[in-house]
Amino acid sequence: MGKFTGKHQNWNEFQWEEEIRRDERRISGYFRELAACLDLPDEEELIFGQLSSQMDLVPSSEAAESLHNWFTDNDENEDEPLEISNPARTADTAVIEELDMLSSEWNILTATPMPESLTAQVLGCSCAFAKLLARTSDFLTPGENCTTALQISLGKRSLSDLKDTVNALVAIASRHPFFREQTPFFITRLAELRERLIEKLTSLTSRL
Repeated sequence: MGKFTGKHQNWNEFQWEEEIRRDERRISGYFRELAACLDLPDEEELIFGQLSSQMDLVPSSEAAESLHNWFTDNDENEDEPLEISNPARTADTAVIEELDMLSSEWNILTATPMPESLTAQVLGCSCAFAKLLARTSDFLTPGENCTTALQISLGKRSLSDLKDTVNALVAIASRHPFFREQTPFFITRLAELRERLIEKLTSLTSRL
């Protein structure tokens, strides 16, 4: 997500949920515009211009400059040296590691040639795993400025993303016998991880 100022420290989980939804619309809008602007001169500025014209994409209670900060944040991070650390393994990082392993196993499984009619669904499942992994990592290993309200909102989103991933697996299993055989393993493991996410979320909400 974009950079936030001190006033966001007082936001509740519902305000954060609204901002997360807006953030996802920004991401969706970026890739939608990217298809039309790819390889054009100043494509980044062209996309920014399109997004900034949609007021619902500007960060809450912020000037249009905040959208530009969100838009260029990743570019700035690319210039920073990569920091590699090996934090101590905890119950939370174990969940992230297991999700990473499941995502990798799915990608390996689907690396073989597939019927063209299944390509979109296979990629959709891969994207669902990637989104779930990223969101769960934000939830379980939050940054130092992450408030409890934001972490709770991210936890609820993680559970929603997990449900979306399972639904994507169920849908593709209904299309082909190969996936009917393979997806139960992933769905079972995701169900186990869901319980651990719920435990973490329950622990956080009990502090409020």
